[in-house]
Amino acid sequence: MKVTALPQTDWNVAMLDEIIAAVPPGQNLAQVGDMQILVEKLRTWRNQVAGGTVINFAFDGIAPAWTGGNLYYTFDASVSPAKKKAFLDGAAEWAMFANLRFIPRTAQANYFTVKENPSLGGGQSALGMVGGQQFLEIGPGSWNRATICHELGHTLGLVHEHQRSDRDAFVTILTNNIAAGYASSFVKLGNTLNTGAYDFFSVMHYRRDAFSVSPDVLDTIQPLPAYAQYLDVIGKQYDQILSPGDRAGMAAKYGAGPVLTSVVTTTLDSGPGSLRAALYYALDHPGTTITFNIPTSDPGFAGGVFTIQPTDSFPGLMRATILDGSSQPTNSNPNGPEIVLNGALCDPASVYSDGLRLLGSNCVVQSFIINGFSGSGIVIDGTNATGNSVRGCYLGLNSAGTASATNRYYPLIISGGASGNTVGGTNAAARNILSGSAYEGLIIRDSGTRNNTVQGNYIGVNATGSAALSNATAGVSIYGGAQGNVIGGTNTDAANVISGNTFQGLGISGANTRGNVVAGNLIGLNPAGNTAMPNGWSGVSIFGGAQSNLIGGTSAAARNLISGNSLQGVTVSDLGTTGNVIAGNYIGLN
Repeated sequence: MKVTALPQTDWNVAMLDEIIAAVPPGQNLAQVGDMQILVEKLRTWRNQVAGGTVINFAFDGIAPAWTGGNLYYTFDASVSPAKKKAFLDGAAEWAMFANLRFIPRTAQANYFTVKENPSLGGGQSALGMVGGQQFLEIGPGSWNRATICHELGHTLGLVHEHQRSDRDAFVTILTNNIAAGYASSFVKLGNTLNTGAYDFFSVMHYRRDAFSVSPDVLDTIQPLPAYAQYLDVIGKQYDQILSPGDRAGMAAKYGAGPVLTSVVTTTLDSGPGSLRAALYYALDHPGTTITFNIPTSDPGFAGGVFTIQPTDSFPGLMRATILDGSSQPTNSNPNGPEIVLNGALCDPASVYSDGLRLLGSNCVVQSFIINGFSGSGIVIDGTNATGNSVRGCYLGLNSAGTASATNRYYPLIISGGASGNTVGGTNAAARNILSGSAYEGLIIRDSGTRNNTVQGNYIGVNATGSAALSNATAGVSIYGGAQGNVIGGTNTDAANVISGNTFQGLGISGANTRGNVVAGNLIGLNPAGNTAMPNGWSGVSIFGGAQSNLIGGTSAAARNLISGNSLQGVTVSDLGTTGNVIAGNYIGLN
């Protein structure tokens, strides 16, 4: 990142005339992509180009910084309270990494107004401090953290990463694929002040098919062959919104930000002491253990729990990060964990914000209540996600563990080639409660998703195991080529209770879904194994071409108790569903 200079470029007269002509009378800023640049500057460049004496020329200064890092703002009446909070949380994210302060305007001459623009599908903003009132505008469906931080980047003085002066050594712009009217968003800007190496991860980088004549088909930006691995990375802020380059670039422009630590001391979304700040700290410090020490005076403390309500997803866990909710010293919730992550404020819901994402190796998530997110509670995803553990969590429940407080999708999903991860454990403290979901309680899916272990959990029942708390479909679904995963085990404390679900307790399906083992579980019974808590269909279903899976085993320790279900104990169906072994189980008995 970071382009902070105003540049030299290959503008032509026709392009400049088109941009200037589009400026309404009396307005001093011209629209250049999603940036707004002073009209007088554009007219100067146009006259220079038309004179024929200057082909490439430099801007005569840098995008003006906000004096002292103080940004004064107002909100237009079009911005709802929820969107105001989303915006301020995004501003606080930038302010964690540079000497910045976002201050409500009283009578300051230079300030920006945040407004909602119903004609926008993304956002637009003035570049740097232009003087007087300027605007930062966001479309109705675009109040996500990536868009907010991108547009704030412009307001703070950054232009697009793919327009920096050295971009031709890293990417190719496919000009024939750019939709009419958007060429100015891709013009290379010369003589830029580039802080750090070219940053494919920058929040200021466009995605590969931005403003394409045929999105999802024709690219407008492609990394050069040496950087081809970044093709599906650019412009996709799926994980941390601000890259290391973004953070370093802003600090270079405005000065260093506050010192961040691994201790969470507030329920705020962003800022020093927040969970988001601690997760960024962990990204920069492999092997970090994040602990909690939030005072009961915090506004997020109520009902014995500390509730953190982010307005967008948190950075993913990587690099052997341990996230330990049990470290909160206040033992205030006798019914379960003290730290709640609730996604009710994530906006817009269509972004599918997940509670936590484990994307690297050897990470631990321990003792959280995660509910109300528009995606899933916990996602363990990708081939880099190995050796992670999730234990002692209530996923999709209230803080008492007695009622559903569902995420939109699954309590927990393991996917995308994640391997060698553990959900639960062989003691009560490690037990996860995966119940009350609108879909399955647990998903294990995709080719390469293998050798994961699920043990000691309650799936479809409440936290005490005293009553059903149904997942709306199956308890556990394994499909899509997932192989070699173990549900339960031969240790007496490895048993999962998979009961009370609306469909089958456990389903294994699909071609190449093979070698999975289901052993030592209670399926359709209470934790004591003496009272029925029926799954609505069968206890176990194997179908759709799944092959060579094992239900039970030859030892007593491998025996599943599959009883009390509303329909069959075990079903095997469909052409190609072959080689599966069902052995040594108690079916229909206690």
